[in-house]
Amino acid sequence: MIEKLVTVYRKTKSRPMIDRIIMGLSGLLFIFVTPITMYRLANQDWDIFFVDLFLISSAALIYRNTFLRKHIEFSRIYLCVLVTIGSSMSVIVGGSAQFYWVYPSSVTMFFLVSNKIAFGLVLLICLLTFPVLQGNLQSMELATAYLALFGTSMFVYVFSNEAKSENSNLDSLANMDFLTSCGNRRAFDIELNNKIQRKNDIANTTCLIILDIDDFKVLNDNYGHIMGDQVLKDLSQSIRSRLRKSDNLYRLGGEEFGIIISNLHLQEAEQIASELMYAISSQKQEELPNYTVSMGIAELQATDTYESFIERSDQAMYNAKRTGKDRIVLATL
Repeated sequence: MIEKLVTVYRKTKSRPMIDRIIMGLSGLLFIFVTPITMYRLANQDWDIFFVDLFLISSAALIYRNTFLRKHIEFSRIYLCVLVTIGSSMSVIVGGSAQFYWVYPSSVTMFFLVSNKIAFGLVLLICLLTFPVLQGNLQSMELATAYLALFGTSMFVYVFSNEAKSENSNLDSLANMDFLTSCGNRRAFDIELNNKIQRKNDIANTTCLIILDIDDFKVLNDNYGHIMGDQVLKDLSQSIRSRLRKSDNLYRLGGEEFGIIISNLHLQEAEQIASELMYAISSQKQEELPNYTVSMGIAELQATDTYESFIERSDQAMYNAKRTGKDRIVLATL
């Protein structure tokens, strides 16, 4: 049991920041609201009980979907709408004394959705709760409650904006190969695992191209490692100039690269690979030595795992090298 928890924790730590935030917030929502829900049930406070029951059920659903990496964008928006409705309903049903639930709700929104949507949801809370507060608070108390809410929102806006910017920069650095400026092995693993998890979705066909520079060691020995680095840069630039926006290039290590092709079948991916071969040979910088690449292509199957998908692509690439290099070979099932 402990080993399973450790495994889940490690997988969670490797998730993108937004996944961790959604899972953390939905988990906290479930943990904190559940005891209150049980208290409402014990006291037969049925109106608020059903509101709380809806909250914890939705929180559990959001956590599950995010853990399985399903409907992430929907989960972000739904969680924000959930806390907006939940905190507003707490005030509407329970009175102005429940207004304190609005503050953590406003904090949540700025870390999950855009600032415009977050401010819009805060305004929606104000509109929904205004009739209750107006009837229970004096003018000064009412003004103080809403000023405190907007003050909190502005503070969180500044903080979350900086946090999002910093995390975006850090994610870019963590996922980029510094020599070629394409994705690194970490970024490749994240994207390919996402594709594997959605492999049963017919609309999301995926192909993987593994390519390797032919005789790269000889090139390094004859021209030096600096020239070898220039070849790697030239290769990545030539490939990226021909890829679609939906396709991504990654340096897997040394002179080996991977290309994840989305929404195309094997023969269509082969056509893209042929165009890349032409681009590599025709767009090469004049001062660089001649070089060629070998490519292997596999289409993701329902029975594929992360390892088997890469293995089939790799095997096809090695077959291309064994049968003469500078060619494309399609993987077998």
